[in-house]
Amino acid sequence: MHRVVVVGGGVLGMMHAAAARHRGYQVTHLEREAGSRGATVRNFGLVWVSGRAPGAELALALRARALWEELAAVVPGTGFRPH
Repeated sequence: MHRVVVVGGGVLGMMHAAAARHRGYQVTHLEREAGSRGATVRNFGLVWVSGRAPGAELALALRARALWEELAAVVPGTGFRPH
């Protein structure tokens, strides 16, 4: 089995860890804090859709939002808010 280490428990770290697990990797996910307080949170920890350029940029933002919502449905405390 392939293994991967993900450092950071913010939006980016969480999504990378989830994607690796979905692809069958064994994942070790490291976060220095009990809760998310790192770079993603300092950068608002949001998956923004508003203000995106039509086309590829908006499509990617919508996909990221959908993935975050799916993850929040199975991971308690993820913090997804659809506002």
